[in-house]
Amino acid sequence: MLNLTNSGFLTAKQIEEISNEKEVIKNAEKDCFDSIMYDLRLGQENYVTPKGKINLKNERDFLTINPGQTAILTTYEYINMPDDLFGLITIKFKHKGKGLINISGFHVDPLFEGHLVFSVYNAGKRAITLSYKQCVFSMIFYKLPTSVNTHKRKITSIPTDILEHFEGSTFPSLLELEKELERIKTHITYLQAIGLGILLTLIPIAYEFLTKIWE
Repeated sequence: MLNLTNSGFLTAKQIEEISNEKEVIKNAEKDCFDSIMYDLRLGQENYVTPKGKINLKNERDFLTINPGQTAILTTYEYINMPDDLFGLITIKFKHKGKGLINISGFHVDPLFEGHLVFSVYNAGKRAITLSYKQCVFSMIFYKLPTSVNTHKRKITSIPTDILEHFEGSTFPSLLELEKELERIKTHITYLQAIGLGILLTLIPIAYEFLTKIWE
């Protein structure tokens, strides 16, 4: 039995032991325990704007997040946090390096139960493809010095209010922003050329006018 008397971050072995003892990760995979964290896999229920809901059922199923698109992703793992455990989450670097950004919360509160729900955004220049049960996020566990008196929060599916907020939303990607910036620069250069042409035309006229006044 795991004996944690001190507070602090847990190693992968400790996470696995406490998970087995208290069912913190109900459907954990042994290979997902890594060093000081647990790698969370992509779950079944997901949402990509503007396409809508995408349900993944087997390892061959995947979803694609295009540049500038947002998505709501769920974890395959079912988490059941005790009242003295706190979690920190991050996107794995292999996906983060492609431009996938977490735009939702970065922690898991004590007494949370259910599948974790993440809001992400593709800020990269290329589409990002994620497969069912692929490791997408990592979670670090922190043992609190004492239990926390808080209410239990349970999520078994993507909340409706989150879907309503993200429905149809899309943001410009970096590539689109670069193209728009280039278009603006071209437009400014064009206006500068017109202004210079007008100025060069007016200079002789102004010179002739002033010459007549001074005579």
